[in-house]
Amino acid sequence: MRRSISILGTALVGVLGCYGYRPVGATIPADARIRVQFAVPRPVTESDGARREQLTDVSSITGTLLSVRGDTITVRPTAISIVDHRAEPLVLGRVVTLVRDAATSVEVLQKDRDRTAVAWIVGGIAGFYVLLVAAAVAVVAVSAQ
Repeated sequence: MRRSISILGTALVGVLGCYGYRPVGATIPADARIRVQFAVPRPVTESDGARREQLTDVSSITGTLLSVRGDTITVRPTAISIVDHRAEPLVLGRVVTLVRDAATSVEVLQKDRDRTAVAWIVGGIAGFYVLLVAAAVAVVAVSAQ
């Protein structure tokens, strides 16, 4: 049982890897998962084509990149953070269009090879020790009979 748990844990680390947000340069990959953070909170307009809603004091937006035209970015948000730490309820199908400036950081979600390698090593060592303990317990159980 413990062996299958350690193998499953190691396999999950390998398949899923470790992801993190990294700054992007002038270009952003299409359909990327991005996080936009504002140095100074700002108002943002969320729309679904027919209706527009103004959100105030937005500090960050996480979502899927839909388009980039110059400094204008259109995102389908999955999370919008407001300064007073309350998350704004999201309506499916809405988009946010914003202008990227010097006070706006845009990061893209990417697999982090270094953290994934470390997780593999740590997972392998932990799996080894789980197997070692399981073997010791089995030996003690057999000798106690």
